[in-house]
Amino acid sequence: MTMKTHRFILLILAALFAFASVAETQDWTAALNKARPGAQWAMGDTYESLQWLDAVQTQPTKAELQAAWETVLTERAAAEAERAADTTETAQLKAMIQNLRDGAGTTAQRLQRLERCMAHVLKTQF
Repeated sequence: MTMKTHRFILLILAALFAFASVAETQDWTAALNKARPGAQWAMGDTYESLQWLDAVQTQPTKAELQAAWETVLTERAAAEAERAADTTETAQLKAMIQNLRDGAGTTAQRLQRLERCMAHVLKTQF
C-alpha cells in the first residue's frame, strides 16, 4: 500500500470512531429526554460526565437511563416497523392501480379490481 492509501484508511477510521462517539452521546441524550423531558443538563460522552442543572426534576440514575434507553429502542423499532408496513401497503396499492390501468379483462373484472383497490385504501386510511 502507498502512503496515500494508508492516510486515507486512517482518515476513514478516525471518522468512524468520531461517529461512534457521537452516536453514544446521542444515546444518552435520547434516554435523558425520555426519562426527564424538558430537564436542564449538560453531558460529555459518559454518564459520569452528566452535570445536572435542573432545579425541578431530580437527576436520573444510570439504571433509570438504561431503562429509558430500552424504551427509546422499542419505540424506534415500532416506528420502523410501521414505516416498513406503510411502504409494503403503498407498494401493494401501486400494483393494484397499475393493474387497473393495464385494462386487461372484462369490465366486470376491472370493476372488481377497482372495488378491491378502494377497499384497501379505506382499510388503511381508517
